[in-house]
Amino acid sequence: MRDFRMILSSLKKDLERSSFSIYHILKTLDLVEREGALGRILLSKYLRIGEGSARNILKRLKDNNLITIDPVAGGVLTEEGREFLERWRRYITSICVEKTDLVSWRFVVINILSDDLAEKMIKRYGVVNLRDEIVKKGCSGCILLKIHEGRPMLLNARGEPDYDISSTDLGRKMAEICREYCIATGSEESCQKAEACAWDLVVEILTRD
Repeated sequence: MRDFRMILSSLKKDLERSSFSIYHILKTLDLVEREGALGRILLSKYLRIGEGSARNILKRLKDNNLITIDPVAGGVLTEEGREFLERWRRYITSICVEKTDLVSWRFVVINILSDDLAEKMIKRYGVVNLRDEIVKKGCSGCILLKIHEGRPMLLNARGEPDYDISSTDLGRKMAEICREYCIATGSEESCQKAEACAWDLVVEILTRD
């Protein structure tokens, strides 16, 4: 596969005036892998965007050799597309969960981060500013957590495990699925909205260095 960060930078190039974001592009790859071939009509419904935007997303992915376009079925992952998606999921994997007892957000997404990415994010922003950056992306809120000695713990302002949430629904869910670091993001609109703000920030970090 070509350089992962080079491809990621190419995918996000010149999106400032587009009606779709890098999140929509990456989510398209995720959807094609999970659901099978997708055309612009079905894709627009999944992503809640216009058919023209869906068509442009598929073209951008095709131009980067991440999908091929079947005239009938729509976008199909290439081998390079699968490798790229696998690499992306090593950095972040997101799971939508039901409303929990720890937070009031209607939709909650647990974003499982690779250790090196999480440590880079905390070092660059600090816990408080990292939460602020994610909220600026459109989330209702954000909490940072770490599995410490087998227990899900909230991080304090210094990035240290500070408060055990093992007795909460969210804590138990995190203990089941998180490797070490997780960011829980919330939205009143949808799981996609809660997911997008975390993914957008991860893209910024991966393409900035």
